[in-house]
Amino acid sequence: MVPTPHEKLDTTFTAQLKRSAFFVPVAFHVHSPDSHDWARDPRADKRANDRARLRADAAEFLDKLSAHFDIACITDHLKSSYACTLSSVAAKRDDITVFPGVEVNVVGGQLGSSRIHLLAIFPPETDVLTIERIYAYHDGDGPFPTEDQRTGQEDFRLKGELPEWAKLIRQQGGIFVVAHVDEHARGIRARFRIEREGSLGFVRTATGSDAPLEVWSAPTLVDSGFGLQAASSSRLWRASSYSTGVSLPRARWRRRRL
Repeated sequence: MVPTPHEKLDTTFTAQLKRSAFFVPVAFHVHSPDSHDWARDPRADKRANDRARLRADAAEFLDKLSAHFDIACITDHLKSSYACTLSSVAAKRDDITVFPGVEVNVVGGQLGSSRIHLLAIFPPETDVLTIERIYAYHDGDGPFPTEDQRTGQEDFRLKGELPEWAKLIRQQGGIFVVAHVDEHARGIRARFRIEREGSLGFVRTATGSDAPLEVWSAPTLVDSGFGLQAASSSRLWRASSYSTGVSLPRARWRRRRL
């Protein structure tokens, strides 16, 4: 049977789509029950976020995660065991890909006394031992605590400079990402924003787009109480569906006399 012009066009488009790039929903910074602050918000559903149950059943966590994302990077605070487990289980599914990683509280080096949160993200097949090698760059009285000894609140002190630690992460197959850059309290841009405003002779008189706690520079998802923290959110937020944030008033400024 000779295909109709419409069928020929449809076949052409279908073939082209197979060679085309697509946008897919991705979360670069997701916390799991392995993080010390998992579901700490008093509004979080305690049953849905039960730490012990989710740790024992990675499939349930992935079911919730895959409802929102095709790719997720699990970057818990200084822990990667559960992230590697999720990645391994996800490899047997066709609805989500998980990249294991870790969020590190970094001080020292050119940062001085400043503390920033950095993400190290690795390919899906990476194991815990490989990720643990990045802590060899710790500058302390002794080795950095092993995962079973860490709470997730320790500070990792750079032995040298950030580019050197980034090189060590890349040697393990990982990439280096700055976490929640716009967050008021911990974001790396906050320091430069303050310095810039001071140099321009302005003072802030009203809370605006960089207000602490109330700003969502990236979405937080809560599906029936199940908290999936995306990058940059300060706390869990109850919502019935995906949201990009809240509307806030613009900051008001006044000129300061010099």
